[in-house]
Amino acid sequence: MSDRTHNEGNGAATSHAANGPDASRAARLQRHGRRVRQDARALASGMEQAVGEIEAVLCEQMECRPYMALAVASGVGYVAGGGIPSRLTRVIIDMGTRIAIAFVAQQLGGARAAMPHASAGRE
Repeated sequence: MSDRTHNEGNGAATSHAANGPDASRAARLQRHGRRVRQDARALASGMEQAVGEIEAVLCEQMECRPYMALAVASGVGYVAGGGIPSRLTRVIIDMGTRIAIAFVAQQLGGARAAMPHASAGRE
């Protein structure tokens, strides 16, 4: 029987006697453990990069479209929180709809007033 020397994950050299099936099982478990550890590190690194990219996109959206970002955040919070009682939901949706309609009407009214042919046609 021969002794095998290899480095463990901590850098220490260890010696294992090849004792048949138990030694090969242990070696396989060690290989699987190392592979899982490497995969976990790669996953953690990938997750950090993804979180950084998501954060950058969210910051950009907050600067460009703050109302849209607020609406999306509210919707996500609503779903994550399991919703709220239906009467309150109806009141909030009704208020939100009215505000949205008023905002759109104001934008369209301002756009029409700014058009040169719109003021000429009224005279």
